[in-house]
Amino acid sequence: MTIKHLFEPLSLPDDCQQVLTSIDGLCFVSNYLLESQAPESHPEIKILSNTGSIIGHFVTHGIGFKYSTFEVHVGRLDRLTFHSSTSKNITGYFIDCRRNSPSRGRRLSMEFTTSTWRKLIIPCGVAHTFENIEGVVTRNDLTLFADASNPTWNLLNDVQFFPCTTEGISNAPEFDVNTMEIPLTASTMFYGVQRQLLKGGQPRLSSEIQATIAGKDIRLVLSSSQDSSATAQLPSIENGPIGCYFSLNSFSSIAEASWMIIPTTESCVADWVIIDMEAEESVWFSYHTRQTVFHTFLDREGSAIILEVADLRVGSSTFGRRAVCRFTSNPRFHIRIPSGVAYRYTAAGLHAVRVEYDMFIDSNEPRFDLPPMGADRVNLPAEMLDTADGVNPPNLPLPASVLQMMARYEYETTELNWEKDLQAERVRLRNAILR
Repeated sequence: MTIKHLFEPLSLPDDCQQVLTSIDGLCFVSNYLLESQAPESHPEIKILSNTGSIIGHFVTHGIGFKYSTFEVHVGRLDRLTFHSSTSKNITGYFIDCRRNSPSRGRRLSMEFTTSTWRKLIIPCGVAHTFENIEGVVTRNDLTLFADASNPTWNLLNDVQFFPCTTEGISNAPEFDVNTMEIPLTASTMFYGVQRQLLKGGQPRLSSEIQATIAGKDIRLVLSSSQDSSATAQLPSIENGPIGCYFSLNSFSSIAEASWMIIPTTESCVADWVIIDMEAEESVWFSYHTRQTVFHTFLDREGSAIILEVADLRVGSSTFGRRAVCRFTSNPRFHIRIPSGVAYRYTAAGLHAVRVEYDMFIDSNEPRFDLPPMGADRVNLPAEMLDTADGVNPPNLPLPASVLQMMARYEYETTELNWEKDLQAERVRLRNAILR
């Protein structure tokens, strides 16, 4: 872009996780990363960026992807975490378009590298665009806002666009933004509607622009021909365990080979895990005793992956059956693996995986607590698959609201433990200095 000279520059150090900027509310804050290095499984890092009180989706950016417009939301606060398989330098451009903001009209360009250790918070009314974002996956843990003084606002007309040109920037619009946070139940319902509308994919490309015609400001929706990469070929698991299959996500095309991926489950709860899947014969199989999981491979589209599955459910019509499936990474579909089905992936290098789940309990299982997230995962060596005791997974699904509560509890517990460890380190350093 040739607009850098119009913006106040800010360069973010690679190890900086929290920073305030000259635009009110625009900042980076920390994520929490949980690392797993069990010798019998692939090394993985779980990224906790979502508090459980909000909802979110993923966006992938294909080769050659470029933004040509700024976008600004009247009723949506974005929390963006940027990931790429190799570190990338990104430049973000921001303009405060809020009519009553203390930093009204301020422009800022920010250079930073992709890092899952931090997320960028973009308030309602701050226009933004990004440069050099091809090959990057973003997770957006967003919050929606409404306002009684803005009755004409709705989610369908929330976003406004203007061009990334000198003229567009000089004439950037101003807005009165929404201020009342929409409850989680309503936000979840919104994603439920999107999930149905985009089920199986929306392959046509479209963009919106703000224009003045005959003295009237109007919004134009421009549609192009179908994305040539939009048709997804679903793999199949031949003679595999019943209930274990590939299925299309709900998604929309935002550009050639670039996708917005909507949550699959009713709860919208999803983990984001970076897994080192380098082929190792020593890696064991895993299965879940109470979770049905949905895996979406978000990055490295087209790379080869091998999935092995084995049915350990004693009540299943395919009990004891094993199968192997070879497929290529594609964010437009997910793999459904029921509880009690053991699985193992083999691939090259790091992969970013969205892990969604439905959780079940037994109707004869009295309990007054919530089963911890991920505590039902069992690892099993390949040579024990044929002799392993079968499992009887429960079949009473937990409500979506309970899963959201569990996600919130996990985040808050991690945050508390993180702060305790940080405080203990501060005390240790202070005592060392005073000696």
